[in-house]
Amino acid sequence: MPDQIQGGLRTLRLAEDSFIRALLRRARDGEHLRLQLEHARVLDMNDGKMGTVQFAGHDNRFLGSCLVEAQYVDLDGVPVNIVLNADTTGQLYELDIWKADFSPLQAYPVFERVTVKS
Repeated sequence: MPDQIQGGLRTLRLAEDSFIRALLRRARDGEHLRLQLEHARVLDMNDGKMGTVQFAGHDNRFLGSCLVEAQYVDLDGVPVNIVLNADTTGQLYELDIWKADFSPLQAYPVFERVTVKS
């Protein structure tokens, strides 16, 4: 496992699950990918508490393509970029969340407050 991963596998939190499902409604093959969420396990990334998670999967997975990109403004006024990525086999790879100033996320994004870019 990459050294930027902290902790162990866990199920998605309700807010994460709801948010990812909403993002997938905007992605090509989103319906197929939403089925993966039923039994998804994720790893919290050591990203300064910005909220990035990596989906568990087979060994030797690699970042493939961007499924959906969005942005919003956190409660402290700092812009937040969000990218839902697939691996090279087309399976969910990660939900990458990062704030422009790299500070911890103050409020987990909700789909109604984000602007989808792709």
